Amino acid sequence: MPHMPIAYVQEQEDAIERERASAASRLREACERYETQLATQRARLGSDADMRLEQADVARREEKRRAKEEVEAAIAAGLEREAKLKEEWAR
Repeated sequence: MPHMPIAYVQEQEDAIERERASAASRLREACERYETQLATQRARLGSDADMRLEQADVARREEKRRAKEEVEAAIAAGLEREAKLKEEWAR
């Protein structure tokens, strides 16, 4: 088996090292993109959750307001009926 010249071997090793460095750089860039996308998705999830909580809170307050109005209307109707009955009994 003939021996290869040292310069050729060194050139091959340099090419391999350049390819390794290039691959490592591409991998680093891909990881950075992934991390950026992940952070964006986390932020979006957080804001979506905040928005849903606010919507639920608004709906809860609206339901509470409606229930209070219904109770007040029922009380008023009861008092009106009571007044009518007292009037009828007074006759």
